[in-house]
Amino acid sequence: MLYQLTPVYKQITPDQFDSARLTVGVISVNSLEKISQHFGFSQSVVEECLTERDRYRNSVDVFDEYTFCVVTIVDATDPMNHSDKVAFFFKRNLFLMVSLLDEDGSATKLFMNAAKRYKPEATTMEKVVSAVLESFIDRDSEALAKMEFEINAMEEEITTGKVEREFNTEVFDRRKKLLILRNYYEQLIDIGEELQENENDIFEDGALRYIAMFTGKVDRLSVSVQLLRDSLTQLREAYQAAMDYSLNRVIKILTVLATVYLPPTLIAGWYGMNFKHMPELNWWFGYPLVIVLSVIFVTVSMVYFKKKKML
Repeated sequence: MLYQLTPVYKQITPDQFDSARLTVGVISVNSLEKISQHFGFSQSVVEECLTERDRYRNSVDVFDEYTFCVVTIVDATDPMNHSDKVAFFFKRNLFLMVSLLDEDGSATKLFMNAAKRYKPEATTMEKVVSAVLESFIDRDSEALAKMEFEINAMEEEITTGKVEREFNTEVFDRRKKLLILRNYYEQLIDIGEELQENENDIFEDGALRYIAMFTGKVDRLSVSVQLLRDSLTQLREAYQAAMDYSLNRVIKILTVLATVYLPPTLIAGWYGMNFKHMPELNWWFGYPLVIVLSVIFVTVSMVYFKKKKML
């Protein structure tokens, strides 16, 4: 379906396309095959759209009369979930989106809502392109802020020693999500920068600031993602340090206890040999004396280590 946005909104057919009036639309791959020659799209990009459903692509192709790119749209609230995939065609007064993978129609809905954001008399190609691309990252700042609060909560758990789950697994899971988002933003930055180059004069040079604003927003999101990845790296190191400290403390306590009970163990081993000529074995006070000596050794050792703050 194609919509002519100027001078009024109305649905048109490909045959009614007027290159002097701004037109946007969302079509399927099958429809692209039918109208590609009408708009001057090469067969190679049509075939590429047919094969782009199953592989990741991150590039922008610039032709004499139009620019083509494929975008994998990632939901920042759940980056590891199913992602939509679309192709964009930018031509003089024509902005076309081809739906490659959009089972729930969310990408199509975002596109059409953004395309109709401005009044007909104030609509320009640059405004529409910027509005559509920004609609795909509209909720990302909120999602990243939420993730930052969650990371801070994890840090507080380490500080208070209340980690009760598979901490490393959760950290790796979040790093994987952020890696997906980083690749997504780099993809959008590449698209924004390529459109700003305006090699085929699709856009008005004076209005490229709208696309520059989009590129700047994505760049800031990319920086935020990198900061969160760095925070997770530091968080993992802090968790490992806390685990090492806890283990070292346990080992220290066990070492001190072994030292405390070493004298009684020595006495027990000594008199456990039961040699024939050991006068204490037949002495009436021998057993009570061993008990008293053992208690004295343990008590003195415990007091010493307590004063040294080793217990």
